[in-house]
Amino acid sequence: MIGVATLKGKVAAFIGMTLLLGIGLTAKIFASSPIGTWVWADRGFMVAVPFLAPVALIAAVHNLQVRLSLDSKISVSAALMVMLLLIYPASEAVSVIGLAVVAANLVLGRKLQNIIFNAGQHLVMGSVAALLAGHANFPFGTFESMAHMSLVGLAFMALNFVLVAAIVSLHLGLPFRQQFMHIIRSCWIQYGCLVLLGVLGAVLFHHSPAATLLLAIPLILVHRSYEDQVSLQRQTRETLEFLADLIDERDPHTFRHSQRVAELASQIARALGLGAEEREIVTLAARVHDIGKIGTDAEILMKRGPLTPDEVAEIRKHPVVGANIIGRLSHYQEIRELVLFHHKQFDGLGYPEDHRLPHGRLPLGAAIIAVADAFDAMTSDRPYRKALPIASAVQELRKNSGTQFAPEVVEAFVDKVLAEGCGQRALAGLVPRYQE
Repeated sequence: MIGVATLKGKVAAFIGMTLLLGIGLTAKIFASSPIGTWVWADRGFMVAVPFLAPVALIAAVHNLQVRLSLDSKISVSAALMVMLLLIYPASEAVSVIGLAVVAANLVLGRKLQNIIFNAGQHLVMGSVAALLAGHANFPFGTFESMAHMSLVGLAFMALNFVLVAAIVSLHLGLPFRQQFMHIIRSCWIQYGCLVLLGVLGAVLFHHSPAATLLLAIPLILVHRSYEDQVSLQRQTRETLEFLADLIDERDPHTFRHSQRVAELASQIARALGLGAEEREIVTLAARVHDIGKIGTDAEILMKRGPLTPDEVAEIRKHPVVGANIIGRLSHYQEIRELVLFHHKQFDGLGYPEDHRLPHGRLPLGAAIIAVADAFDAMTSDRPYRKALPIASAVQELRKNSGTQFAPEVVEAFVDKVLAEGCGQRALAGLVPRYQE
């Protein structure tokens, strides 16, 4: 149902295809807009101020990204890119955008895979937008020309949403449509405003290049509004984590359980090679995976004897309850399915029984949480039994690998997180018993 190697292969293939498509579209742009059309090209200053200044400016602003949700970031550089596509020759604008994005990623110290994808992504976005911009036949300043410029910006925005949703869905094994709709809901207003500011900047440049400096004021205000939104998002996250801790503290046997599961899940995700953003999504989902137990009777959770069928049914409601709680928070939609399916098995059994897996496949994040959750449960004292030794817990994981647990996740956890000491410093103190 899930194959980490398969997911990685699909991610690598998609990144390669994106870069090749970007290069192909850029070549088409250069065929219709050669270097000789660049600003000041006839004066021999092709690589002087009109080219290098926008590269440096966009690269600097692009690094000032604000995270609007766990899998979507935004910076006001989008407005500058749209403006550039509307006022510069197509090949020069695309070149500036491509170089600026690569420079920004190098400064941030991004992995080669991320740099390649981001470069290909922006070459595709910039080239398609430039091709649309080149088909304008309307006198500047008319309603038709303004509408056309807005269309160019919207195409740039839509391609960004599509490519980001595709790479995230491949990384986590989640449906593309779900990720695409989530990104639209989380930042279409903000990105739309940036597109309009880019169009406004092009209009100002047409009348007076110096007047484009006035664009700095609304861009600063927009960036500040993004930071305020992130502050609210951070407060929401802290509230969710506080609730998760309150649930754990109801039973001394599960004290700090969610914190330990989150740390283990983070280390497993790292061992599997997931990127920073994907690891954060998995970690947060693990941190609040049992939040649905807020509606479960404490007497059931702390019962020392065997549970009755009705009590088992009550316990098994918590993934659905938790997913419903998360589903009300627009910024955390990407973790909803991971919370919902963290008790689903690799072979499709488990619960909730009345919810189908997306595309018949257990999401990778849910498979990671399942292993981390089971291991911590087995190595913790519970009202009805003493904690198992680590060796016994590992034996259980291996025994049920391929049925209850995803084989690659078990292998990464046992052979890297535990055996090779991956993340030992992070685990020490929080879960000292795992260091046996």
